[in-house]
Amino acid sequence: MMDSALAYARSVQTGDTPLSWSDLERSAFHAHPDIQESLGQTNADLPSRPAGGLASGVLALGAGVIEIWPLIAAGIVLTAGRLGADLDVPLAVAGTGAIGYIVSRVILDVRVMRGRADVSATRALLNGVAVLFGALAVWATTIASRDAGLARVWVAVFVAMAVSSAATAVTMAVRVWRSGGASVPATRFDELRRAVDALAPGERESIRSDLARAVDILADAGVIDHDEAADAANAPLGGLARQEWARSQSSR
Repeated sequence: MMDSALAYARSVQTGDTPLSWSDLERSAFHAHPDIQESLGQTNADLPSRPAGGLASGVLALGAGVIEIWPLIAAGIVLTAGRLGADLDVPLAVAGTGAIGYIVSRVILDVRVMRGRADVSATRALLNGVAVLFGALAVWATTIASRDAGLARVWVAVFVAMAVSSAATAVTMAVRVWRSGGASVPATRFDELRRAVDALAPGERESIRSDLARAVDILADAGVIDHDEAADAANAPLGGLARQEWARSQSSR
């Protein structure tokens, strides 16, 4: 990593280094290794291609369904029970989804504890309500299933679903309580922005000046066009690579 954005731009200008907005931005924060490391982690999270089309729609729908699966599972079992239908298939569907839900709660708990997930009192409450639907699925399975052995298997799954909801609700509630009741948008980028904002005004101005000179060199060398240079010059500190990534996606 170069010791300044200007040095990095000159290396790109001479053809020694291919342009990477992330590396350019990180070079500007050479005197602040913690922020430099955070930039590397944050920029590494940017997808290599745009999210869009059918695939992203399906993924978003799947994520939404998983979030309300305790409600769906309880509805499936209750409806099948009221209709007097055989519960083998409904229980298999509800139970398989419940297993996916449990896995999603474990992943979410880890992200919350590491400060990498948005947390709010509302989300904690919704996970708490999901416990009730998990309990409802347990009750419906117990009274409607004609196969006691199979029922015990799915009851155990639904109990685990309810417990995972409760664990997530508690984990989120603790985070919200520690933050004084406010929402906690603790993404890597949020943490990075707070670290940049905590720098002294003079330090921020020095970094901004270094980046501006680097961008001018790249534009004068024809590596980037002047419109791109103007956008880069106006990017918020710590957000240059992210802005240029968004620009590249919108131009595809």
